[in-house]
Amino acid sequence: MSDTFAAIDALIEADLHGAGAALAILRDGQPVHVKGYGRANAEWDIPVGPDTVFKLASVSKQFTAIAIMMLVEQGKLSVDDELTRFLPQYPTSGHRVTIYHLLTHSSGIFSYTNAPDFGTAMRREIAPDALVAEFAQRPFDFRPGSQFRYNNSGYFLLGRILEKISGLSYSACMKQMIFDPLGMTQTRNMNDYDLVPKMAHGYDLTPDGLRHTVFISMTQPDAAGGLISSVNDLMRWEQALRENKLVSAATLKQVYTPLRLDDGTPHSYAYGWAVHDYHGHEVTHHGGNIPGFSTFTARLLQDGYSAYLLSNLSSFDGRKQSAAIFRHLFDLPETSRQVVTLDAEQLQKFAGVYHIEGQSVEIQLTPEHELALNIGRVLRLLPSSAESLVVADDPESTLTFSDEGDGGFKHFRLTMPLMETMTGVR
Repeated sequence: MSDTFAAIDALIEADLHGAGAALAILRDGQPVHVKGYGRANAEWDIPVGPDTVFKLASVSKQFTAIAIMMLVEQGKLSVDDELTRFLPQYPTSGHRVTIYHLLTHSSGIFSYTNAPDFGTAMRREIAPDALVAEFAQRPFDFRPGSQFRYNNSGYFLLGRILEKISGLSYSACMKQMIFDPLGMTQTRNMNDYDLVPKMAHGYDLTPDGLRHTVFISMTQPDAAGGLISSVNDLMRWEQALRENKLVSAATLKQVYTPLRLDDGTPHSYAYGWAVHDYHGHEVTHHGGNIPGFSTFTARLLQDGYSAYLLSNLSSFDGRKQSAAIFRHLFDLPETSRQVVTLDAEQLQKFAGVYHIEGQSVEIQLTPEHELALNIGRVLRLLPSSAESLVVADDPESTLTFSDEGDGGFKHFRLTMPLMETMTGVR
């Protein structure tokens, strides 16, 4: 498979722009391709290796979810337990909020990272109880169980529940329950003061090249996204999951069972992983983004393959790269899309501010008559028809528009591999 791995290496290296990444591909828990790319520190030209440490961002959620399920197996809680059993002072406004709701992002609790001032607030060092007190005062976004909306507050609260039951801090709890037993010596809940051997520096990409990323206090992500690790350690994690060292096969099946809302509507998100079909292969996966870092993990349950991809470039698209990895592993044909030429007036119909799950995003038309969408990373868009766009460097990802009126479209559907279809409403 040397040609396959060489093609994968070339894809990753082309997207680093001077930063770095580390990759581990495993089959049935055994490594088949492990490699570092680019630089862990651009100033010192230090290369990335399999033992380079990265911030995991929301990939941390799978660890928090497994720790919760370990306590379920021990009989210390149930996913049907209410939040107030463990945090009795939490104001639920008369709602019944369960552990299940927290795990599956269906609680309706306001996500603190959605606050308009989070870009500034994230720099504050804050105690866990103080952060909970802040978002607990916000109104619920919806009745628990009625909708899905990605929610960092829910996982932050799961960290507090782990603390309540274990009598330990979240950091100590995860170390005792998971990291030490598995020999994951490079994995921890990060703070801003400890020296971390082989820690990568985080970068953003600008038109002028790399720059240092903005600061975020690691008191902010915590159980929702505060872990750090290396692909060396994540291979131990993968082996533990494959061998049911932490939870039983039956519990892991429950972890990978997607959400079903109260009205029966299904959603792809399960407990700390999402579940999608990719060209006939069932994939459980999760990505993470935090200033200066982008991560993605994906496991093919029936095929045995898994991939762990970590980067110290905030705009690196691990989801796109992971899909490409699986395309190469299964020798799937490359997707191609027809691109058409539209005039400025036609292109302008796509442009505007749309709302997706409570967040505003903008499709911009540049003076050079190019379209771009920022959804945490900037996607350059090309017209494939008068009603559709394709992501320039990811032809599997498309936007289909509808309800034209008043000089523009009112809706679009964004379809991307290994991601839930998103609907934008003007």
